[in-house]
Amino acid sequence: MDLAIESSNKTMSVALVDEGCVLSELTTTGQMQHAVSLMPAIEQVMTFAKLSPKDLTAIVIAKGPGSYTGIRIGGTTAKVLAKSLSVPLYPVSSLAALAKNAPSDWTGLLVPYMDARRQAVFTGAYRYCNGRLVEVIGDHYTPVDKWVEQLSSLEEEVYLIGEGAKQVEWPSEWRQHPVNDAYPKAHYLVELKEASVEADLFEPSYLKRVEAEENWQAAHPEQEDKDPLEYVRYV
Repeated sequence: MDLAIESSNKTMSVALVDEGCVLSELTTTGQMQHAVSLMPAIEQVMTFAKLSPKDLTAIVIAKGPGSYTGIRIGGTTAKVLAKSLSVPLYPVSSLAALAKNAPSDWTGLLVPYMDARRQAVFTGAYRYCNGRLVEVIGDHYTPVDKWVEQLSSLEEEVYLIGEGAKQVEWPSEWRQHPVNDAYPKAHYLVELKEASVEADLFEPSYLKRVEAEENWQAAHPEQEDKDPLEYVRYV
């Protein structure tokens, strides 16, 4: 029995999946109140499925990228549950889960994206191969114009899945997934899980430093190659 948690963006999604069957799933969009709503959501899906924590055999967590706060909340919750229940923890890319919204018969590139502000996005490129989602270009942070140029150079059909970056003019020939369905869903995480990690070794995929840290490092270039925790010590 897998408990899947997605809290890396405005959307929060929690699901219970047993051998490919979704027993219970709760998804909320646009609230970004994960700190107060995640644990009640987990309790709600457990109650609906008439299960208890001892029935869980794995925790699957969206590792990011996305909201720093959302990723930390979900990651911490997943680690605590995995350790306390002595079950494996499976980290999965939030962008890969977002890409799963696309039609499985699409033969071109699947390009999930999340707004990273300042005309930049968190993004990557995937495609379906024999029914399986395969990474083509790894998840990364990039200015939108540079990303459009890179994708255009590949001369492939592109299917966009995401929201935000509203002022961006994507090429008109690229297909756009309906925005009201462009969010990662927890049960997709279970479909995408591969290798587990020890809870203490789980590392979120932020892909970009927080703005305060970037500003600090710009003011302290001599600290550029040092441990990121130096930022915390200095401030």
